[in-house]
Amino acid sequence: MPNFAFNNPVLGSLNVAIGFRRRQEKSEIVDVSSWELDEEFPYYPQGKKPKQFLICPSPAPHQFLIGGHKYLFKKPIGWKAQQIWSEVLAYEFGRVLDIQVPPAFVAQDGPNGSVGVLVEFFFGYQNQEPPSRFVHAAEILQGRRGSFSERIGSIRENLTACRSMGVANWREWWTGALTFDALIGNTDRHSENWGFLVFQGGPEGRSANILAPVFDNGTSLGWQTSEEKFPLSKLDLARFVHNGVHHCGWFDGDQNGQHIALVRRLAETPYVSRQKLQSMIQLSDDQIWELTDWATAFDMHLKFSTLRAEFVNLQVTARRDGLKQALENVKWIK
Repeated sequence: MPNFAFNNPVLGSLNVAIGFRRRQEKSEIVDVSSWELDEEFPYYPQGKKPKQFLICPSPAPHQFLIGGHKYLFKKPIGWKAQQIWSEVLAYEFGRVLDIQVPPAFVAQDGPNGSVGVLVEFFFGYQNQEPPSRFVHAAEILQGRRGSFSERIGSIRENLTACRSMGVANWREWWTGALTFDALIGNTDRHSENWGFLVFQGGPEGRSANILAPVFDNGTSLGWQTSEEKFPLSKLDLARFVHNGVHHCGWFDGDQNGQHIALVRRLAETPYVSRQKLQSMIQLSDDQIWELTDWATAFDMHLKFSTLRAEFVNLQVTARRDGLKQALENVKWIK
């Protein structure tokens, strides 16, 4: 199982079990109808989509799954159903871009049951030492400020909080997360959609913190746009990309920061990882098309159509090109 290693002065090398799993094939739609509900928390209390906590059978039915591990089965319905493909493709884009994203797979509740996305839990791995627990960013920010809006925040404050906590690789993580969101058009990176893995077990019980994988990516890739309204012309596509915004801006009180503008703002500060940013915007047309072609091959009730594949190809390409253009004249801080 691939691991990510992090160095931290408290615990030394932390091995985190989450990694890139073998890619799911079109014939491997996961049937969760016989999976057991998690006894402690069978249903997820947050969010508006139907969600269940399930335990993967052991041995696992597919090589990309972990027997005995916990998964979240999300079943968006109606006009939100395309969030299934947004989650799955976000994971595959994360693989290409070297961004930690919780592994996500196409699944259904029996041959004729509900279609959904099966997301691997990014903590609670068996025999993981030291064990970790997840803390939402909202809890940390609440403690720092007292009262604040969970839906509106400040990217600069997020960076400051991570730095003050001694979080490992925070520059690389935030550069990667903001660039990733800009490329896929994710609009939902509020303080309950990012957080920390806390590892206990250092000298005198001290803890170490790392940033958790970039999770909850369903509101991306134009999921809410119906095929009849795809902005496929150059002008409409440019307008669509420009309208892509986050919940927060750079400073506290700035609302709805535009995706590309926020990455540009980050690039003008000492908080950026220039190497990570420049690597990510080298995403090629072939890499984008290969992923969407893969998704169209799944034969299921909620298909990823060739027309939607074209829409995703065009929008991701436009966002990548927009990032390149925005960064052409940046004065990098050495």
